[in-house]
Parts: sequence; structure tokens; C-alpha cells
Amino acid sequence: MNRIICFLTIIVLISCKSNTTIAQQNESDSISKPPVEKPKFYEVNAPQVDPNTIIFKGIITGKTTQQDVCGKKNLNTIEIKVTNVVASGAGLSSTLTIGNHIFLVHIDKIAKRIKKMTNNSTIQFIAKEKLCQDMSTTSYELIEMK
Repeated sequence: MNRIICFLTIIVLISCKSNTTIAQQNESDSISKPPVEKPKFYEVNAPQVDPNTIIFKGIITGKTTQQDVCGKKNLNTIEIKVTNVVASGAGLSSTLTIGNHIFLVHIDKIAKRIKKMTNNSTIQFIAKEKLCQDMSTTSYELIEMK
């Protein structure tokens, strides 16, 4: 008789356990899990910038026709005060900060556009950094203005 009662008790306990396991599975299915996101190593909205290139906003403080940059006299230079650094590429040896005054060397194609602009104009510039021959100073060549 004792064996039958023990056997029935074990069967009841096993059946209760299987019912709770099924209930837990149904409950976990009804709860929605948040989607798993992949780790981001860079900001998606950040513009992709070429190496040794910097994108910044600045105010034109002066237009010069002859400026000594890297020991050479350049005919096409403008002086700019940096107001905001938007993005920079890898490999820059010196970084620009807000408030820096720099001279940008530009090509003849851009010279016509610069002549039309007035001083104190805020513009977005894309410039490429180049090392001078003494390797201790840098110069910036204007690639594009927006």
C-alpha cells in the first residue's frame, strides 16, 4: 500500500512540474524582448573624411595676396579664424581648435569666389594639412568651400 501511495505522489509531483514548465514557456513567449543592437564603433551621421583632411567653419578675417607659408611666398592665401571643427580625418599632426587663426593657401579656381566674399563671412571649409619641409610646422591647403 505504501508503495502505491508513494508512486501516486511522485506521479502527481511530476505532472505538476511539467504544467508549471509549460506555463513558464508560454509566459516567456508572451513577453517581447527588445531587439539586440550591434555595437557601433563610429557615429553613423558623422561625415567620412579623408586622411589629413579637416572640415571646419570659420570667419574670413583677411585676404592677402602674398603670405609667407612654410618659408615660401604664396600669392593666394586667406586668413581665417576657426569657429567650429566639424570633422577631421586620421593622420593630422596638429589639430585646429576654436579661436585659432590660420592661413589657408588656395588655388586660382577658388580665388574668384573668395574675392566676391566679404570679411567676417562665416563659411565651411575643407582643407588638407601638409607638413612643411622642416617637419615642425604645418600648412593648410583649401580644397573646397561651402
